[in-house]
Amino acid sequence: MIVTLTPAEQMIAAIVGVFRVIAVIQDGRKNRFGEKGAGWLRHTEGAIAEQCVSKLFDIHWKNSVNTFKSEPDVGKYQVRGTTRPDGRLILHPDDKDEEIFILVIIGDGLAHDVIGWCTGKEGKQQQFWETFTGRPCFFVPRDALWSMEELLP
Repeated sequence: MIVTLTPAEQMIAAIVGVFRVIAVIQDGRKNRFGEKGAGWLRHTEGAIAEQCVSKLFDIHWKNSVNTFKSEPDVGKYQVRGTTRPDGRLILHPDDKDEEIFILVIIGDGLAHDVIGWCTGKEGKQQQFWETFTGRPCFFVPRDALWSMEELLP
């Protein structure tokens, strides 16, 4: 499902991503996944993905910083974004089995594609586990995801 953000929505998400990186730097935290650098793109793109899910479901997005351990990203949903057109949903062993994870493909402009979803338990299957990427985790293929229509009211 294509979600088109307004320029203002995209800018707010980008600013939230910048604030998240600044918090990482100020707290002296190391990147969880071995990424080099502060994670400027990852945090900004993640915030854009969250803004898309917020808009799709018409859920208030809290624009939160440093709440990654205490609450889901948007409403009751966890959001994972990637700029890879062929991207898959990434899950980590410590992701909660009962939570719903949504994959968003971040576009080059204001339009982004909310691809699908699964629960942590559904996605954390041994067949999806990969270690060769430098970031060992579960890469859930799109054909294993539920359609977004299944979640929409």
